[in-house]
Amino acid sequence: MNTDERLKNLEEKVGYLISQTEQKNRNKTSLGKIILIGVFVVAAIFIFLFILALITFYTVD
Repeated sequence: MNTDERLKNLEEKVGYLISQTEQKNRNKTSLGKIILIGVFVVAAIFIFLFILALITFYTVD
């Protein structure tokens, strides 16, 4: 009987640790996606400014 109680207690602890690890992994994934989107937005702004500068440079007054 004592062994069954220990086993049940151990299973609860392991289940809790697994759920915490899965939650941390989900948070890391979402943070990575946010950073990637931010990098793409900044890159798009710089590309737009570069194209705008080229247009301005090659226009004939």
